[in-house]
Amino acid sequence: MRLYLDDNLAGHVLVGLLRRSGHTPVRPADAGLTSASDPRHLLYAAKNDQTFLTGNHRDFGDLHDLVVGTGGAHAGVILIYFDNDPTKDMKPADIVRALGKVDASGIVIADQLIVLNHWR
Repeated sequence: MRLYLDDNLAGHVLVGLLRRSGHTPVRPADAGLTSASDPRHLLYAAKNDQTFLTGNHRDFGDLHDLVVGTGGAHAGVILIYFDNDPTKDMKPADIVRALGKVDASGIVIADQLIVLNHWR
């Protein structure tokens, strides 16, 4: 899966695990977009046919609704909810495993908003 990682998920551990699992992750730093606005991140991912992976559910849920609601398109937004509870929060290995399940399911990701926590 071609993934664009939001700033909040661009850590080296997750990126390395994603690459080893056959995904193609792109970090904001790779695209020259470190600390860019949320709309700029989503625009970059959409223009480059990359599914957007983020832990920022508040902003990207609304951005997804705006894009799709006005007839636009994107390659998908995958949200991860974090509760600041180490017993519940998804760790990098959990994220990679859940992405594998989404990918293997064959569901259409384009223009969808997917909560990855449901795919544990």
